[in-house]
Amino acid sequence: MTVGFSGPGVALTGGLVELDVFPEPGDGLVVDEEIAFATTKKAMKYFLSPLAARVVTVNGEATAEAVNTTPYDAWFVVLAPAAGWEAKLLDASSYAAKLAKSEHATPAAAEAGRLGKGSPTCKSIYSGIKGT
Repeated sequence: MTVGFSGPGVALTGGLVELDVFPEPGDGLVVDEEIAFATTKKAMKYFLSPLAARVVTVNGEATAEAVNTTPYDAWFVVLAPAAGWEAKLLDASSYAAKLAKSEHATPAAAEAGRLGKGSPTCKSIYSGIKGT
């Protein structure tokens, strides 16, 4: 499994200023362990391992400039998932239930939607996408 950045992700951050990738080949990771840190034009961002895994390869060419220029080529790490990782995937209804507990499911977000106004996160997403 390759873990990295996406074009929309770069747009949402306004671009990376600095990037540090932490693991080394052979390292074992647990879910939500920090694998990279970036300073962006909007904030600081930690990137977390999406699953328990062993690090196979680290991309030494993954720099802030490379991510900003060609995000899909500037991946961070290649992981070998731990046994049983498929069982931890969410089906659509479980994922929807998780989203229902997020910041987008608050009464304030519902009111903003009713009034035709987006949440701050939605505004950030749309502004970032329009800027690309």
